[in-house]
Amino acid sequence: MLGTRTARLPDCRPLLADPDDLTLAFQPIVDLAAATVAGYEALARFPGSAGPDVWFAAAAEAGIAAELEALALHKALAVVPALPPDTFLTVNVSPHLLGSAPVQDALATRPGLQRVVVELTEHTPVHDLAALRRQTDELRARGALIALDDAGSGYSGLQQLAVLRPQVVKLDRALVSDADTDPVRVALAEMLGEFAGRIDAWLLAEGIETAAELAAFVQLGVPLAQGWLLGRPGPDFAPLAPETADVVRAQIARARMTDSVARLLRPVRQVTLGEDTPGVPPAVLLGGQGEPLGLLLADPRTAEHYTAPVSLRVHPTTDIGEALQRALTRPPPSASTPCCAPTPSATCSGSCASRTSRPPSGRTAERPRPRSSPRRPVAPPLFRQGVHMKTFACGDVIPGCGARFTAADEDGIFAQVAGHAAADHGVTDITPELVQAVRDRIVAA
Repeated sequence: MLGTRTARLPDCRPLLADPDDLTLAFQPIVDLAAATVAGYEALARFPGSAGPDVWFAAAAEAGIAAELEALALHKALAVVPALPPDTFLTVNVSPHLLGSAPVQDALATRPGLQRVVVELTEHTPVHDLAALRRQTDELRARGALIALDDAGSGYSGLQQLAVLRPQVVKLDRALVSDADTDPVRVALAEMLGEFAGRIDAWLLAEGIETAAELAAFVQLGVPLAQGWLLGRPGPDFAPLAPETADVVRAQIARARMTDSVARLLRPVRQVTLGEDTPGVPPAVLLGGQGEPLGLLLADPRTAEHYTAPVSLRVHPTTDIGEALQRALTRPPPSASTPCCAPTPSATCSGSCASRTSRPPSGRTAERPRPRSSPRRPVAPPLFRQGVHMKTFACGDVIPGCGARFTAADEDGIFAQVAGHAAADHGVTDITPELVQAVRDRIVAA
């Protein structure tokens, strides 16, 4: 078995004889608040189609892992003087090789390590954390910053966070991917962000690939981000593309509009009615003129797809309290509710119920249930009892009601209460005083 694996791995020894075969690519790291490039990560590139992980695995098998990492490190440190102003360069080092002679010799090529971030990248446990702490302290004394990769990926990663106290904490990609649709990932990222703040470190979300993921981490206040959406690796120190900077600024502007509906928005897919629907909801169903006709959603318990009507439209600058009042006073949807309100430029015919698609199981897709029987599953105890969760007992405002709602913030509570009050209590006169009464009675879970 070992011989078979060795035969598949490339021979990396010629790289040490001809170092020019190893090249570097630089991926931007973005300061989200300023919508500018804060730094770059130096990434090794090798000849052929095999990725860097394959080459470093081959070096480890050949017993020259430290030499290959030292070569990449030497090349990266040589370009530090060419960095654009006010930027840094991140270089990757395996913790178990940090104390090796080849890596130490490469680090010694620059007497000062200002503007250098040494990122400890390791996929196996580090057994001697005390020695690693001494080595990182020496690098700090020479001006380097320490970054820890894949934070939150396991117990060993949490141990390294506690012992090394890095200045930059990079979120594990498993926490970043699809975070916009998974509140548990967001909660874990928020927890690590709070820890990073306690040790005076910067949190970096790595692997941002969609606008929705970007919106989720901007909403959390994450200061640094990296990923293909923001910039792909390239041979030069490229600035942030103007169109990318516009996307970042738009998300920052939404996050700062704390009292408006814009704060609650996140990008979702769009699909024209009649076309093949996307495999993963949510999505907005559009008519022939681009008007929203409905929402494609998924039941979190059964994963079955269903459609819901668009029964309320507000401008992104609408005050949250005003939107809540309109939501509470609108009539509850019925089978004959049109999917969109007629406008001079677009008209609707039929109802959402007549256009409801059939789920994959072959059963007729269900209409959304009343809020008294919510589709949202009850959060697990550990998540529900997190310090950031909020809860509201409807009986505190509407006597005799036993409904209780839990969410990560007040806006999540209001979203649940709005549908519940309209569907189950027929509330039609919501005053600002009543809205404030709900807000005053939201407490920590």
